[in-house]
Amino acid sequence: AGAVKAAAGMGAYSASKAGVARLSEALADKLKAREITVNAVLPGNIDTLTNRVDMPDADHACRVTPQALGKRPVATGLTHVGLS
Repeated sequence: AGAVKAAAGMGAYSASKAGVARLSEALADKLKAREITVNAVLPGNIDTLTNRVDMPDADHACRVTPQALGKRPVATGLTHVGLS
């Protein structure tokens, strides 16, 4: 939710996620003439004790556990973009 809607105490998190989304849109617009597609992945919450304490009303059943990270591919063909 922090990627699309700000919440109290989540300003930096929300701003950083929004920044990634807007950067992706700008890159997509710039690179569309070269037929390059740009996507942003907005992952959900990670199920940690801290998140459970900080967000007691969240649906923890839908979260990814730290142990499950990297266990299955969720996207292929990702490339890092270097900015200078």
